Amino acid sequence: MDLPYITKYLIHNSQFQAGGHQGCIIQKGNYLIKKISYKRELEFYLENKDLIDWKGLIPYFFNSFIFNNDTFISIENIISKYLKPCVLDIKIGNKTWCDETDENRKKERIKLDALTTQNTLGFRFCGMTITQKDGYSFSINKKIHLEIHSREETIKLLSIFINQLGFEKDRIINYYLQQMEKIKNCINKMKYHFFSSSLLFVYDIESYQCDCRMIDFSHYYNMSTHISKINDGVIEGINTLSSLFKNI
Repeated sequence: MDLPYITKYLIHNSQFQAGGHQGCIIQKGNYLIKKISYKRELEFYLENKDLIDWKGLIPYFFNSFIFNNDTFISIENIISKYLKPCVLDIKIGNKTWCDETDENRKKERIKLDALTTQNTLGFRFCGMTITQKDGYSFSINKKIHLEIHSREETIKLLSIFINQLGFEKDRIINYYLQQMEKIKNCINKMKYHFFSSSLLFVYDIESYQCDCRMIDFSHYYNMSTHISKINDGVIEGINTLSSLFKNI
């Protein structure tokens, strides 16, 4: 691992949070139950659950329900079919705050965005778990994003995720590039803005199945109904991330 500080952030024999999603998650086989803190996330799934454009680009939405006055959604568990999953979570866009973020939290997020690659590259590292062929697994804590400041360092971090794939490496990278292009086209077509959403990259080191989805929609704006005056930088972030994957 060609990053001298990485050992500080290694967690051995750990499991990634189910599906990479933030928030309260209960894993139930092929679906996840997620407590939502912002109604926008439910609105996003209800608005887009039947649209063919998003099929295979976001988790499938099953239903929503209320329990003890809290709202929950049931969505697809992307990694449930994988025996030895490897998961990479990338927080996409050049801002993690939006029009409705309160001032105290906004100040915190602006500071963190400036300390990471969020502003400069349009995304930041938000966690990774690697499972090897022999079953050994390790995670890299997301706080390593405070050490990563350049394209070169980011490529080295992405390489840790990709390089054990051997002859399957090019095929899986090409699939990720295709998925990111589809997500980008869908965002442009729908005229959405996303703040603090993620791209989730997964593969199974046993079967070499792979996937890439956009997740976490608590702060999305449908520009036809909720106008945001802030540029989210998501398209630019996807373009930069795609270019870095091509250089691995």
